[in-house]
Amino acid sequence: MVVLWGLGSLDLEGGLLAIGVGAVAGIASVIALTRRSDENAPVHSGPGAIPSPRAAPPKVGTSRPASATKSEAPAPRSGTVSPSPEAASRMRSKTPWTWSLSVPLSSLETYQEEDVWGLVRKTSIDPTRLLLFTQGSRDALLRDPRLAGATIYKVSRMEGEHIVSPADVDKLGDMISIHFSKGKGRAVVLPGLETVVESTNARNVRRLLDLVRDLALESRGAVLFSVDPGSLSAADLTLLERGSEQLHAQAPPPLSA
Repeated sequence: MVVLWGLGSLDLEGGLLAIGVGAVAGIASVIALTRRSDENAPVHSGPGAIPSPRAAPPKVGTSRPASATKSEAPAPRSGTVSPSPEAASRMRSKTPWTWSLSVPLSSLETYQEEDVWGLVRKTSIDPTRLLLFTQGSRDALLRDPRLAGATIYKVSRMEGEHIVSPADVDKLGDMISIHFSKGKGRAVVLPGLETVVESTNARNVRRLLDLVRDLALESRGAVLFSVDPGSLSAADLTLLERGSEQLHAQAPPPLSA
């Protein structure tokens, strides 16, 4: 009897324990279902509606619409833009040597006329023995004390005193011939010869150079002309520079990219 009573007590306690565990599990399931229904319920924005405590407040000023971001123009890049190697080779000024007045015909490849005047200022010739042509400012050359007394003409299509047209090759030849006829040891400077080529043609300018070279030989004079290599074809450039001493050394280093 005692043994049977003990076994009955164990069964009773086990049954009660099982009932308690089942009740706890049921309560937990109800709570979980309630939470899921709250999360999936729509948020009402009408008057008197209570905002859900789980909804995160919107951030102000921290985001932009995708359309606005796409429509914005990219910021400009800073720094300078380097020219292409081809443009750099066509628009570079080569480092010249000094101009020797003992050479009848000399040439300088450059795209800026100031390089020519830099050479002229380095010579020891008396400025009164110089015949200068310019496509820049004639007044600026007249104010240069190192060129005081030189005869200066402007090469231009305009009309006026001390102006000669680049298309008038015969007049240029006559003016140079008269200058050399005044005595020995005189010099002529004719920069930007490509302008004369564009106004006539390369063969006419070549004939002019042949003439002035012969005149310089006879009078122990000198002629210096410059040409922009980027504005002429290789054939025309070779034609013009033929028989002249080219006053340029190695070109400067290429521009960095």
